[in-house]
Amino acid sequence: TNEQPKALLDILEQYDHHEEELEILPVGDLDTRLDLRIADYEKWRLSKHLTIASQITVSAWKDDLSREKTVYTGPREAMTYLMGKFQQGILLDDVPVVGGALAKTVDSMADNYAAALKEREAGTLRIPTGIGAIDNHMGGLRRKEMNGILASIGQRKTSVARTIGYWAARAGFRVLHIPVESSYEEEQMAYVVLHAHAIGAFRDQHTVTREKIDSALLSEGDRAHLFDRMIPHFKRCTGDNLIVYEGTQSWPEVKAIIERETINKPVDLVIIDYLTLLSTPGARDVVMDKNNIIQDAKRLAMTANKGRGLCLLTPIQGNRKGYEEAGANDGVWETTSIYQFSEMEKSLDNCFYTYFNAEMNKQNLIKFGSCKARRHSKISVCQLEVDPLSGMIGGHNHERRESHALKMEDVSDLHVDKKLVPLPELTTDTTVLAQ
Repeated sequence: TNEQPKALLDILEQYDHHEEELEILPVGDLDTRLDLRIADYEKWRLSKHLTIASQITVSAWKDDLSREKTVYTGPREAMTYLMGKFQQGILLDDVPVVGGALAKTVDSMADNYAAALKEREAGTLRIPTGIGAIDNHMGGLRRKEMNGILASIGQRKTSVARTIGYWAARAGFRVLHIPVESSYEEEQMAYVVLHAHAIGAFRDQHTVTREKIDSALLSEGDRAHLFDRMIPHFKRCTGDNLIVYEGTQSWPEVKAIIERETINKPVDLVIIDYLTLLSTPGARDVVMDKNNIIQDAKRLAMTANKGRGLCLLTPIQGNRKGYEEAGANDGVWETTSIYQFSEMEKSLDNCFYTYFNAEMNKQNLIKFGSCKARRHSKISVCQLEVDPLSGMIGGHNHERRESHALKMEDVSDLHVDKKLVPLPELTTDTTVLAQ
């Protein structure tokens, strides 16, 4: 046939019309020019949506492009409109499309391996968790993966998430923690108390707990230890790597927080505590909405940071039957016990679990393992210590801690207005008490 595609002819015609306006650019300048054009487009696109939201706020606006021809009116529906656009993505996501004939690209494996080796030598290939059952078996967590912590109510899912977030930040990785059920101040206190009990040289010199801080019951010695020693050292150890935002229960708002932080600087690990508590404003089918959010979160984990991806971690609610079956099976959970939302089981790359009964709780012990692993074998169930004062999971290697303990004169030298002396790094190896 001699027929030509109309769309292609239209593009060529536009090119002819603008030929006089075109200019030759050096290849090296293309990135800069494209970035400027993208920025102009994003400004226009964001301004358009803000103008529409403003119109909805004071009067009404009809979405003629939607199948439902939705009419928005009033300030609350203006927010619903904006949150929906945020969820769809207002700004351009510069994620390269990767693909093509393998024979033409397979030689790049050598370059990819060299880059991975360089990251491994620098300690940045995997994200350490501080939990030896994970780090020794998997080498840490990967970017572009979604991980869950499955357990019943009150089974230390959040404690596992905080432990992972704390040690990842201590290792120099950028961690974003978005709690849905707790406040910013509660998480701030929890992480500082974790730090106060993680430094082996000082761990036995105080009895600081979250309950004592919250109830203003610290002794004079504990107050001095916390405010004059540990908080300044916490700031030095975590720097800007540990970020907490008090989240709402709106997925579009939480997603906007993540996207904003990744624009500022790449984020390695995002903890959402927890994902299935989030919803989309205006959604009518709760189960469908949750499954859509899970899918969207998985896409975000794979495409964030301009295609480099990030690691997503979220606690997951298990059902009552799953808890009873785990109790009868040495604490081992199955992914079929995930409460209500089937998409979670499909989207997870790794699913860890925790379990303890009343007797184990008295001994400050939990069972830990994994019931799904996409890239490797599952982690066999093992028993981990729980620090009763801080809630840190994984116990402490006491021999190494004692061998590196600081002298008392070094301890007394620490003060808020003096330079902190270097403190020993605590090993992240976990003491496995029983298999």
